[in-house]
Amino acid sequence: MLGAVIALCAAIAFGTGSVLQKVGAPPADAVGIRRLGRHVLTNPTYLLGTSLDVFGFVLTAVAARQLALFAVEGILSTGVGFTAVLAAFVLKEHLRAMAKLAVVAMVVGLALLAVSAAPETGTTLGIPLVVIGLSAVTLLVVTLSFDRIVRSRTSSSALAVIAGVSFGAWASIPRLTHDGAAANTVGALFVVIGITSYAAALRRGTAVSMMAITVAAESILPALAGLAVGDTARPGTEAFAGAGFVLAVASAVLIAVVDREQQEDTDAVPATVSRVDSLASVG
Repeated sequence: MLGAVIALCAAIAFGTGSVLQKVGAPPADAVGIRRLGRHVLTNPTYLLGTSLDVFGFVLTAVAARQLALFAVEGILSTGVGFTAVLAAFVLKEHLRAMAKLAVVAMVVGLALLAVSAAPETGTTLGIPLVVIGLSAVTLLVVTLSFDRIVRSRTSSSALAVIAGVSFGAWASIPRLTHDGAAANTVGALFVVIGITSYAAALRRGTAVSMMAITVAAESILPALAGLAVGDTARPGTEAFAGAGFVLAVASAVLIAVVDREQQEDTDAVPATVSRVDSLASVG
């Protein structure tokens, strides 16, 4: 149960950090690693949000050594709910009824995971560290290239997915390789990629939708890696564990979809008003 509480604290840290990062997000025209890096390293509000993220990473690492990794990632997905609540007050990003129901479902998923999760197994897949390192470098190149070539609202979602995959890879390091000390360096590279991608995603995306997409993508690799090395639920609670994981991740995806539709409706209103004003001026 202590591991579940630690993971929940990490989720709160990530949720609060996401809102602060949106407040201090880079402008839409900040493209390229230099401009993004300069902004995220000099904006006080964004730095505070990033500090909370780092704190969340530390808590996640502690929780992952006490609970099955799929349970930790499922609990972390509830950070979307905290983001949604804070964004409503701070950023005025109000949720629709469907998204509010998704937040409730996410809390139920959290409870199921906390009850069913067994201690972690401590075993790894033994993948060579050089393979993981090359994967990190490849992901970095893809991220930088994508950010320069594609510039649309859709790119925000894709960058959020990359951020989630990066954070998920970092969380999976203890399950992927035996190289503990050296693996920390590769893990740090994944974190840098994730933070950079997430900053780029926040230029156009809302705090809630970007957080939801990120945590949904982040949950996949650790869950698969954990199951591959034998992470399980407590005897007799397998159904609760499966239902909890599905509820947590599916709720995050639903919040992202609903939030994006709401954002598109909001963007359409000024355009409609502008066309009406133009017609009125012609008349």
